[in-house]
Amino acid sequence: ILAGTFELGSIMKLVTVAMALEDGKSLDTMVDTIEPLQAGRHTIEDLHPLGRPRSIAEVFIRSSNVGAGQLALAAGPDRQKAFLERLGLWSPVGTEASAGPEPMRPARMGRAEQITLAYGHGLAVTPLQFAVAAAALLNGGTKVTPTFLSRDMMADPASASDRLVSERTSGLLRELMRRNVTEPAGTGGRADVPGYHVGGKTGTA
Repeated sequence: ILAGTFELGSIMKLVTVAMALEDGKSLDTMVDTIEPLQAGRHTIEDLHPLGRPRSIAEVFIRSSNVGAGQLALAAGPDRQKAFLERLGLWSPVGTEASAGPEPMRPARMGRAEQITLAYGHGLAVTPLQFAVAAAALLNGGTKVTPTFLSRDMMADPASASDRLVSERTSGLLRELMRRNVTEPAGTGGRADVPGYHVGGKTGTA
């Protein structure tokens, strides 16, 4: 959790969708997922292609690699890298126990790298590092600093500098996580637990 880095697969679509929402898109914004994406000699396909465009919500819930890649390409390499940096996924995230290892990241941000980063390959981080980023995306949008020390529950509210995404984006991401568990097309149905408002995202890497 603290020392090993891993490619985390499709849970990274949470980050890609967050970036798109921060750029003004909505869950109903349509994404061209009709054809596979080409990146040099590589072809990126969906496991279950629909043969039609998908909404951003469908890209997340049906875990479309093509859709995630299209969102990253639309944002551009500079924006994508900056967003990963903002969430703390481009450099070590340490705790009192460890400074944390360097993420394994691509040396360049070409078309192939943009696409694969969007669905969770080509970037390896510690599980704690991604948990910190996901917590910020889902808690209303404010930065979380990992610690093994007790927190003062009466601390002052987060300052503007601690905000990583808007409350709107965070709320929509929570909605998507829940829908991914409750909707028939979602990949997280087995995570649903009676009596709990569970949300989730599967990732295979």
